[in-house]
Amino acid sequence: MSQNPLTHLYRKKSLYVALPSKGKYYKDGIELSVDEELGVLPMTTADEIKLKSPDALFNGEAMFDMLVSCVPDIKNPREIPACDLDVLLFAIKIATTGDELAITSQCPHCEGTHDYAASLPHILSTAKEIDDDNIVRLDDNTEVHVRPYTLESQIKTNIKQFHNYRMEAILNQGEELSIESKTELFNSALASASQITIQLLADNILKVIIRDENDKKIIVDESKHIYEWVQNMSSEVYKKLVDRIKLLSDPQIQSDLTITCHGCSKEYKTNIDLDPVSFFT
Repeated sequence: MSQNPLTHLYRKKSLYVALPSKGKYYKDGIELSVDEELGVLPMTTADEIKLKSPDALFNGEAMFDMLVSCVPDIKNPREIPACDLDVLLFAIKIATTGDELAITSQCPHCEGTHDYAASLPHILSTAKEIDDDNIVRLDDNTEVHVRPYTLESQIKTNIKQFHNYRMEAILNQGEELSIESKTELFNSALASASQITIQLLADNILKVIIRDENDKKIIVDESKHIYEWVQNMSSEVYKKLVDRIKLLSDPQIQSDLTITCHGCSKEYKTNIDLDPVSFFT
């Protein structure tokens, strides 16, 4: 088959970005440029259509497919650290539609609603590299190596929130359901949410290093053993580990904007929603 003469018109990497993780935590690999930045392609029409599918968004397939399409140098998008995800969303948006993001905002002073343009490169420039310290020392003999939440973890979090909303809805259904039916549904939703909570932490523990009474180092990285430990750890240890993971996951992007109202000329702050549906449509 002859070479397609339109090849030179294919989309190309139009933007390179530095990742807050500096390329760490990609077990399956990532290809960075010589100056350690990641190339980003604009979205295709197919990517945009998938982002409008509620089912594909809920189970994460739309996001995974978009990232495969737009950042092909990441071998497995499911393991993208949360600290890198917002940066990649901004970069894909810039590569696809340009530097400005059109937003509509209501002024809290005069309640007038107007259209504005936000500078995406400016917002993107506020991202910070994450702390290199991913070790939590529980005592003199135990240290836990963790990683930031991944994109897959965030999808699980969304599912957990769904179960929480479901529990709330069950409690608010009044007389429509019997006490027995309410209890059964509530317990089912609670069990699902609890299991996801445990799995979220277990998934983001890389390994546990302990020293026995003979000062011998033992490395535990078997996922089954880590999961069982999370099931049986104290709430104090759980909080300590989750706090460190949250710190590693936050690129501290300043997505809030200072706007001067077109109507009353007063300043106020608003925030850009990084929900993929509203952000990309």
